[in-house]
Order: sequence, then structure tokens, then C-alpha cells
Amino acid sequence: MSIFNLVSALRLHQWMKNILIFVPLLAAHKFNQTESLFEAFRAFVTFSITASGVYVINDLIDAKEDQAHHRKMNRPFASGAISRKIGHMMWIFLILLAGVLAVSLHGRDFCITLLVYFLLTLAYSLKLKQIAILDVLVLSAFYTLRIIAGAAAIGVIPSFWLLTFSMFFFLSLAMMKRFIEIGALKGSGKVLGKGYSSEDATVLFSLGTSTGYISILVLALYIQDQHTIDMYAEPRFIWLACPILLFWISRSWFLAHRGMVHEDPIVFALQDRISLLLAVAVIFVFTLAKFGGEL
Repeated sequence: MSIFNLVSALRLHQWMKNILIFVPLLAAHKFNQTESLFEAFRAFVTFSITASGVYVINDLIDAKEDQAHHRKMNRPFASGAISRKIGHMMWIFLILLAGVLAVSLHGRDFCITLLVYFLLTLAYSLKLKQIAILDVLVLSAFYTLRIIAGAAAIGVIPSFWLLTFSMFFFLSLAMMKRFIEIGALKGSGKVLGKGYSSEDATVLFSLGTSTGYISILVLALYIQDQHTIDMYAEPRFIWLACPILLFWISRSWFLAHRGMVHEDPIVFALQDRISLLLAVAVIFVFTLAKFGGEL
């Protein structure tokens, strides 16, 4: 057992998903407040430690299944690089550490959100991921819970628009993840092990693209909200974000259909140069809308 294997089991690269904790900070326009930044950063660390504990639990549960997977077979527990005994010690330590940090550094709402996330991920690993459609709804909920946790950390209430956009947007990505996973089974008639067969790819493609486009519609409607008009100097500039996100959603599904996307669309986006450029463009659009002629 090496340090590399221990670090690999923590899946530190997946911590990038927890950047969503900072979204409420940006949405509430508190990014220039040092105290709020510090609270959000502490929440990021606490949530990330919890997530690593959850990944260890999930890999322990899936170890036998992962051994038959062409890529996952190299994971520390599937390959036997780390014993199951060490694995159980790891997740217990990580969850206890996260619990201590949550109780001592954060408020009640954040602690409740973190507990819901942990219990839901545990239920997902044990049973829910085997139920078709429900599994992708739960996966999308994990991302939305990150946003709720970020809002709780800085003491704001996440807006209806942000939560609705998040629900549809991440449901699309969750369906893309399943679409990619069953793509390799197409024509074999085999079952993925998560309630899907290879014939379900077409249905997932249709549902996934639809929910992705609905999330952009939610963004378009958000622009007309009175609260948005009050928050932004030039809210009409937000319209520019709509075609950018439409292009990204369409391109991502197009690449997924060609088998060119990593099994996790979020990780793919964080490693894809065009996706990163589009993300910068969206940030610039919202900055332009916020400050308008002051820039």
C-alpha cells in the first residue's frame, strides 16, 4: 500500500465539483466580502472531506463490480492495492472529521444539509443507484445540495431560479453520465447493473437533451424577474449567456453520442479547453450585466 493509492482513494480531483459551493456567493453578489469568502472556503473544505469519505464507501461497495470494468478495475479497492479494513478505517475517520468541522465551524443549516448529503449518498450507494431514473434524479440532487450548502454557509437563501436551473441542468448531466456508461453495451443486450439496458441509450439521450434545454429556458425567464432587474445594472446582457450555454449543452451531448466524453461529464468539462473558455465567457457576461457601463 502506497501513499499514491491512499490519495487516489480520496479522489481529490472530484473536489472540483464542490466549487458549486461558491455559486451562491456569486449569485448573492457577496464575492467582495472577505468574511463570506472565508465561510464559503471552510464549507468547501468540510464538504470535500465528506465527499472523499463517501467515495471510499462507494468504492468499497462497488469493488467487485469495478473489477469487471475496463477502467474502474484499477481503483485501489478493486485492484486490492488497499485492503478493505484500511478502507473502512479511512471512511470512518473522514466522516468523523467532517462532522467535527461542520459542528464546530458551521451553522445548523449547513450541518443539516451535509447530513442529508451523506445519508442520501449512502442510500444511493446501497440501493438507489440500482433504480432507473430515480438514480439520475438523486445524482442531480447531489449537485443541488452543494449549492444549498454554499448558501447555508454564507447565510443566504438560494433563489427559486438558481435551484430550478440547477435541478434541470444537472439532471441533464446525470443522464449524460448514464448514457455514456451504457453506450459501451449498445447492441449486447447486457444490463448496466443500475437498472438500464443497452436499449435505453436513445431514451436517455432524448430526456437528457430536453432537460438541458429546459435549464436554459429557466435562465431566460430569470432575466425577466423583478429581483434580477433590481440586482443587475444591465440585466439584458444575461441573454448572451443563453446561446453560450445552449452551445455547450448541445456540444457536450454531441460529443457524448460520439463516445468522446469521459464517463463523468463534470470532470470532462473541467479538462476540456472549450468548456473552460465558455465558462469564462458566461462569467464575463454576468459581470457585464452586474456593472454595466461602470466597466
